[in-house]
Amino acid sequence: MSNFALNILKETNHQRAVAKMANLANSYHRFSGEIRYDDMIIVPMTITPEMAEKFLSINTNNRRLRNAIVERYSRELTANHWHFKPLAICFRPDGSLGNGQHSLWAVVLSGKPADFLVSFNTPDHVIAVMDIGVNRSLSDMAKFYDSAIDTRRGAVARVMKWGPADSSSHSFHETFAAYIEFQAGIDFVCEHHGSRQRGFIAPACAVAARAYYPHGPEKIGRFLEVIHTGQTQSEREIAAFKLRDFLGKAKVGVSSNVRSEVYAKAQTAMKNFLIGNIIERLQPTEYEHFPVAGAWDGIEVAPR
Repeated sequence: MSNFALNILKETNHQRAVAKMANLANSYHRFSGEIRYDDMIIVPMTITPEMAEKFLSINTNNRRLRNAIVERYSRELTANHWHFKPLAICFRPDGSLGNGQHSLWAVVLSGKPADFLVSFNTPDHVIAVMDIGVNRSLSDMAKFYDSAIDTRRGAVARVMKWGPADSSSHSFHETFAAYIEFQAGIDFVCEHHGSRQRGFIAPACAVAARAYYPHGPEKIGRFLEVIHTGQTQSEREIAAFKLRDFLGKAKVGVSSNVRSEVYAKAQTAMKNFLIGNIIERLQPTEYEHFPVAGAWDGIEVAPR
């Protein structure tokens, strides 16, 4: 897009600027009509990386850019998971960009064009109330795919795929694909262990789900039963009890250090439980004892 296009957006006569911008875009990219509402004109456009860069050059008064969101959107575009949405890229009456910076940066980062609604001459009071509603949870979105995946299953899937310390922003499609990849183990753990068990958070669930594949439902089911009830049949099950005791006292939160410590100690507990080894202390392991194809394969050792 030429400098002429940028000047159009900044014209004093906003209606003339909007009309010229629409005509210019129509000469380069596909259009399928427009919607007029008050002084706004909303049109569907295919925005190329070059167009996105020009739009972003007049992004002078917007909210803070979240790089994790840009990276997530870019991955969706690259993986062809991006869908046309009824949410507009918005330009203010003065021609500056008011909404859509994350999507536009994703187009630049991915190097792929994408289809958007673009709204010109959008009042500030309209832009101000965008994106302030209730976000859809993972389970809310899964209903559109006839899936029963819930927030807990999604959290376990993320740990299995990207590790306990991962804090990246993952799209629904990425999380859903990770869940489907490890669905058998995740469903078994979530269905055989009460979701309200204190401390048995996603990293511990992920270890049990990984161990499910080589060791099967009987042994993993028994491990989960000890975690749930606190009742052992012999000293050879003490490792599971010690993990239960640790989880009950751990300050569970969003800290990556806490999640990594839970994961490493759950690995130790599971390994010793399965071989019936009697342990005095629950130390974090330095190795991944339950490798699964396609899963995260690094172990982050928590401080002793």
